[in-house]
Parts: sequence; structure tokens; C-alpha cells
Amino acid sequence: PENDRARDARTGRERRAADGDLVDRGLPADPARGGGDEVALGDPRRLIEVASTDRHEVKPWFQGRVDFSPPVPDLAGDGFNLSGGRLDHVGDRRAAAIVYRIRRHVINLYVWRATGEAATPATFSGLRGFGVMAWTEGGLHYAAVSDVDRRDLERFAGLLRAPR
Repeated sequence: PENDRARDARTGRERRAADGDLVDRGLPADPARGGGDEVALGDPRRLIEVASTDRHEVKPWFQGRVDFSPPVPDLAGDGFNLSGGRLDHVGDRRAAAIVYRIRRHVINLYVWRATGEAATPATFSGLRGFGVMAWTEGGLHYAAVSDVDRRDLERFAGLLRAPR
């Protein structure tokens, strides 16, 4: 079985590969409609800056670091376990990156402020074995990036969009 250190190294490599491809391709500011802003990532070695499975620790950690309150729902009952979060950038905008795991896969949920755009449906795109589910809702853009099965990524996005 893979130990935690080996799994973290593997998921770090996967994240760098996916994020590097997104930078090369250019993830739009509004991925559902298209645009020009790219994901401009910080240090790819830091997958998590605040490590916690407790949303009441992760969500407040973003206070004062981003100019919005990112949703950090507890989805463990549905198999998506919160691992923590970090700061990142999408284009020139600061983004919250919330990290979930399902089985042995990492899902990076990027959340950043939308400026007046209307809500858009979640759309899926594939990129070299990685999936991206992107949508706009409630004044925020979302992009969930992972190598997990497309059905799991779509289910993840559905859970995030469901009324609570």
C-alpha cells in the first residue's frame, strides 16, 4: 500500500501536471463562457497551507486572505473528505483553493470572485487525463480540478451547487 508521503508526492506531481497544463491552455476567468485569464499558480510544492478536516478551521483561515467567504461544506458523508486549503491565483485575482480527497484522488476546488457575471451551469472539460468542472454562482467562479472519474467530479460539483 502507498504510504502518506508517497501519495502526497504523487498527488503533488499530478497537481503540477494539471495546473501546468491549465496555465498553458489558459483557464478562463469564467470557464463556462470563456475568457482570457490564466491560472497563475504559486509554489506547486504547497498543496495545503491550512491542513484540517474541519470546515470550521479551514473557512475562517481564508478570512482576511481573500475578499469573499468561500464555501467549505462538509462532504465527508458523500465520500469527499476535506484536507485543507491554500491561497492561489486565477489570472490576477486571488483565489481560495480548497482541497478535498476521494479515495486516493485529490480534488482542488478553486474559488474566486466573479465581477457581475450571471450564474452559469457547471460544464466539464478534460485535459490530459484531468477533469475540470467549472461554473459561476452567487458572485463566485468555481473550478474543480482532479484526475478522479468524471462521474465523481460531476457529483462533487452537484453537491456543492445543491441548496443547503
